[in-house]
Amino acid sequence: MFIPFKSSFDNAKKLERYSNFCLYIFSFILILIFFIKEKNINNFLYIISSSFVIFHYFLLIIKKIMLFNTEIKRRIDFIDNSFNTLLWEERSNKYFSNDNLSGWIYKAFVNSFESLYFTLKISKKMLKWILFKSLLILTLAILFLIINWDSVEKIVYIIHLSLPIVLLFEIIKHFFFIFILLKLYENYRNIFSNLNCWVLLKQKIPEMINMIIWYESLIIRWGILLDTEIYNKENSKLSKNWERIKKEYNITN
Repeated sequence: MFIPFKSSFDNAKKLERYSNFCLYIFSFILILIFFIKEKNINNFLYIISSSFVIFHYFLLIIKKIMLFNTEIKRRIDFIDNSFNTLLWEERSNKYFSNDNLSGWIYKAFVNSFESLYFTLKISKKMLKWILFKSLLILTLAILFLIINWDSVEKIVYIIHLSLPIVLLFEIIKHFFFIFILLKLYENYRNIFSNLNCWVLLKQKIPEMINMIIWYESLIIRWGILLDTEIYNKENSKLSKNWERIKKEYNITN
């Protein structure tokens, strides 16, 4: 398998790991503060923990920018693979499993359906870890704010208060992301269920294009980076299920 934009995704993934590391250090410092009673030491730890929160936000912003640019490259490769063009310098090989299809709208729709299927399944698998990580850090941060609300500088309090808000937003965002993906998935399934002949296929082309644009816009706008470990672990199973789905909907050339 060759993916021309893989290095860009890997770099975005590294930034995500670094930003998560900042959260882990932040949580560890909060635990230290709960046990340390020396005011001067705690004041120093307040500043350090706030610095890690700020650095976490900085890395998140850089990751979002990098992921946005990577998604543009991925979308160009999607077009190249679907229409047998070469808009980018190199075209992916075996990234999609639909090379037997002729390059046109139908192949683009199948490729989009495959991408949607993998994104949906992996996003659902990611949810458990996101909830555990975010709720744990969120709880520590709120406990810190409750216990130390009258003993920290306002700027430190504001910085620490911002983190639970951001984490809660990320949880809600991921839930909505999955909800929209599920709705899109059902729309794709409904279209494939009614593609029984060439005439119907031609009639469905505008709807296919609309679904492709909707999915691609969702991926770029929401900027959620899929977990590589979950992808590697689930890839074989999901690939087999995808081949079964293609047979179910008679996805052929």
